[in-house]
Amino acid sequence: MKIQPSWTYVSRETDTDRVAIYDLKLRNLPKPIACKLTHTKRRISVSHYRILFDHITFVIEFTCTGWLGAHYHTLGKCRMGAKGRCFSRKWRSKQKDMTMLKVMNEVAKMPGELSTEGRNLLSVAYKNVIGAKRSSWRMLSSIEQKDGDENSPEAQAQRMLQTTVEKELSEVCGSILSLLDKHLIPSAQTPECKVFFYKMKGDYERYLAEIASGDARKQAAENSLVAYKAASDIASQELQTTNPVRLGLALNFSVFYYEILNNPHRACQLAQEAYKLAVDDLDKLRDENYKDTTLIMQLLRDNLTLWNSDIQGDETADTVQPVAAQ
Repeated sequence: MKIQPSWTYVSRETDTDRVAIYDLKLRNLPKPIACKLTHTKRRISVSHYRILFDHITFVIEFTCTGWLGAHYHTLGKCRMGAKGRCFSRKWRSKQKDMTMLKVMNEVAKMPGELSTEGRNLLSVAYKNVIGAKRSSWRMLSSIEQKDGDENSPEAQAQRMLQTTVEKELSEVCGSILSLLDKHLIPSAQTPECKVFFYKMKGDYERYLAEIASGDARKQAAENSLVAYKAASDIASQELQTTNPVRLGLALNFSVFYYEILNNPHRACQLAQEAYKLAVDDLDKLRDENYKDTTLIMQLLRDNLTLWNSDIQGDETADTVQPVAAQ
């Protein structure tokens, strides 16, 4: 059976809007599958997202699972012009990401504290892998079956792929969390290094909470909260208010409150406090940190704008609803 893939470029908004929409069709399957994949980045975090080629990640993981597993080479060799070349580049990039992750895992196990460069390389290695999987999971979660039939081939394929992505995402998170607990956090000596790794632990526990439910979600959220609080305690006492690591912590911690704990008021309070303190101390900012600091401050401000508008909208809805009921 020869799989004939095709995708239609529907729209590509600006990076500010963070939206990409594609139509994807795989032909010559038992029943044609036509899915509109929509990825919308509703909040801004320090994590890196590949938006333009998310659909290619979806194709790779879709064709490498279960009953389609034997045909991914056919898909990779199809003549698809520029998009076919993009597919090949994406595949090679994915292999390089996994190689980088394996190398950095070994580096992280070495005795002693990681340097700033080592910490950043480790972070990038895991972000490149986990970011693609989180994007795939979000797209799969957003797919709406038009016919509403849970037993349709489309619904079964979607559930199968989502389960696979969740398993892979959990394995990646488990790998870095084990490194953090056994090697990285115990060997951290400087305040900035401690904050960096506690923040990293909070981030990856948060990623687990995103895909979990019930007691598993509750436990992951609790672990994330403990890690973020540990990082915040050190940062507030030892790091300058304009330090990029401290600001990145405030950014991701506020996202945790907004998305995982559903507490927009606390999220806004935390982000506003970090932003105000950084503004007050901008004159003390060192040149080498200026770019990173101002970038994260802008992300904090963008989140505040978005969240405050959501809060005001909810309050307006709450005010109007009783009148409508009467």
